[in-house]
Amino acid sequence: MDREKKYQIGNTIYVQRPVVLGQLAQLIKVIPDSADITEITGPNDVITFLGDALAEAMAIVLWPRGVSSLDKDLDSIKAELTLAMDLPTAMEVIEDFFGFNQVSSLVGRVGNLMTMMENPNLVSGSKNGSVSSRRETSPNGS
Repeated sequence: MDREKKYQIGNTIYVQRPVVLGQLAQLIKVIPDSADITEITGPNDVITFLGDALAEAMAIVLWPRGVSSLDKDLDSIKAELTLAMDLPTAMEVIEDFFGFNQVSSLVGRVGNLMTMMENPNLVSGSKNGSVSSRRETSPNGS
């Protein structure tokens, strides 16, 4: 996949690129507190998962072509996407988001970081610096 994808939404061409730290922080804020991201298996789940926050999440990952991320107006983008983005395009943006960002790999890495934070002795006791998953370190393998 190219490192940029364009979408014609309404009268504007929007661009999606791999997520950056600022976008990640914004996305974390729109994820519902009760959400379990481990249950997401496809675009339909993301749409259900985000619910009313879908347009805001789309405004975070997309921006008008030629507009700097520093000049991005999330409120106006959200308003336009709410009125102009159809469901097939939303699903395409979600699929591309997962393609750009290799989310399953990132979730695995975050899981490893959480394990390290919960069990600092796993890191300090390791000679090679690798971290085992909970499954690998628990006596019964679960």
